[in-house]
Amino acid sequence: MYARLVSVQIEPNRVDECIAVFREKNAVGLAAQPGFHKVYYFMNRRTGKVTSVTFWNTKEDEKASRENIARLIDNMGDLLVAEEVHQETLEVVHQYPQT
Repeated sequence: MYARLVSVQIEPNRVDECIAVFREKNAVGLAAQPGFHKVYYFMNRRTGKVTSVTFWNTKEDEKASRENIARLIDNMGDLLVAEEVHQETLEVVHQYPQT
């Protein structure tokens, strides 16, 4: 399994709008991708830093899903305070508890 971390910066006073985008658009779009396993969204409400962690069944699934990232960022539109997007892909080597 592979995990991709994506971090962006939003306007802190627009947190609730950002959460709505996650729920109504981005999570649905991710779930439609082949090999998608799960997504978690993390947010610092004070600073507006947002990080998503998506989990993919294979390295190939994660790589293919990258084509979707620009659309997911576009869904956030004017919520972003910077165009900079930080991304990192990591292999999951252990989880606890085992599922």
